[in-house]
Amino acid sequence: RGRRIGFGGRVLDQGEPEYLNSPETPLFHKGRELYGLYRARDALKRTGRALVVEGYMDVVALAQYGLDYAVATLGTATTRDHLERLFRYVPEVVFCFDGDRAGEAAAARAIDRMLPVLREGHSFRFAFLPQGSDPDDLVRNEGSAAFTASPISAATRRCSSATRFRVSSLSCLTIRSVRATRTMTGRRTAVRKSRTCFR
Repeated sequence: RGRRIGFGGRVLDQGEPEYLNSPETPLFHKGRELYGLYRARDALKRTGRALVVEGYMDVVALAQYGLDYAVATLGTATTRDHLERLFRYVPEVVFCFDGDRAGEAAAARAIDRMLPVLREGHSFRFAFLPQGSDPDDLVRNEGSAAFTASPISAATRRCSSATRFRVSSLSCLTIRSVRATRTMTGRRTAVRKSRTCFR
């Protein structure tokens, strides 16, 4: 409904903790909430795609450059609740985590949570940033074209269950909802192929 249910802040220079959020309450639970989802609803319907990032400052920066279909997981791991909410709005989810080990680990965890909720017609992608970069850095340095001219916007052709390719400064992994992922064997195969793309 667009009502405030919590607050968050970020350190602008050096300091710890980098982010400080409201404590969890019956109304505010990071495992259920996606920052920016309410305001992004029209853009999600228009693009058919959700861009998932780690922090709300990434969402703010991307919106400033016209990328208004981004939402953030508030620094927590992607959950099944997050994914089910997103697939109510869009058929495709694109994860764009920070270009570091933590970002790759978050992507690997997202795959494990994504496969059980995949349905026919759904797909998801991972856009891997250069080492040490985050979506905020990329959009400020290269503009929105770094995202719109990348595989995030390109039509997926001849895609197996896992494909990774590079355009500009983004590397992208795509997982398609195919019939094979309906079985445990098919899901294990998809995970195995996906994990090879992280190496």
